[in-house]
Amino acid sequence: MSFQEREILVTGGTGFIGSNLCKKLVDTGDFRVTSFSNEDPNPPLEGITYLRGDITSFNEVKDAVGDSSVIINLAALLGVFRSIEDIDLYVDVNIKGTVNVLKAATASGARVEKFIQASSDAIYGEYPLIEGGIDENFSPLTPPNPYSVSKLAQEYFCHSYFYTHNLPLVALRFSNAYGPGQREKNIIWTFIEDAAKAKPIVLFGEGRHGRDFTYITDIVQGIVKAIDRGRLNEAYHISSGSFIQIRDLAQLIAANFPGAEVAHVPANKAVVSQGFLSVTKARQDLGYNPQVSIKEGVTRCIFWYKREHGKED
Repeated sequence: MSFQEREILVTGGTGFIGSNLCKKLVDTGDFRVTSFSNEDPNPPLEGITYLRGDITSFNEVKDAVGDSSVIINLAALLGVFRSIEDIDLYVDVNIKGTVNVLKAATASGARVEKFIQASSDAIYGEYPLIEGGIDENFSPLTPPNPYSVSKLAQEYFCHSYFYTHNLPLVALRFSNAYGPGQREKNIIWTFIEDAAKAKPIVLFGEGRHGRDFTYITDIVQGIVKAIDRGRLNEAYHISSGSFIQIRDLAQLIAANFPGAEVAHVPANKAVVSQGFLSVTKARQDLGYNPQVSIKEGVTRCIFWYKREHGKED
């Protein structure tokens, strides 16, 4: 089968990362792209086959896998606090749902050439700020909440299928994806919305803790490169490879909204992130090269938000 004839299935294909990825894959002209999701596309994109279904249903997943030669499993529930409140749902969707995709990918007649699992820096739990960032071998893994545990479980089940079913696996560990049009609210969008509505930007503790935020086009770049260049049974960091303290992020956003204020509340142990991820391995193996700095990415998000809400300067 030639490169141009490969069929790609993207689970979670109507989500933030999934929709941007599907568009990129179609734009290359090299893939036949199918999106499998429990949500309708908004808006649907030309050249993509949309299948409506639920990752928790094995039969629906198996039908979606069909003749796919590449599967990119993005389907998952996000959010730390929601996972604490409804752990059963996260077990069903993130863990059991991923197992359904693995079972379908290795079912009789399946011809999957590459299985890419979306993972997260959340699997590390609290990790130090060190020069160059932590690499993929950092340990111990101490996921502090049900969401983090579910992402680590996804990776472990995928690795087990590599060993027991010869599944051609690549795991990609994303770090705080963000960008215009994102429906899932994260800290960047929370800060932007609060500042725009003249509400205080709330920081846990002094806001000295930091994170590694990755712009959506860099996330997509990493996934696309992993399709052909990712080495089997390897994990890669797909991130910006840089670090910003949350208090600096808050000030960056506040500077774009006159009168915006920053407030502090006690630290929450369920939310930890102290450093950033090294992308050296992804650079070497995948040719991955993050392009968008946090300042540029946040500026794009603020511009998009003001345009969407009629608040251009």
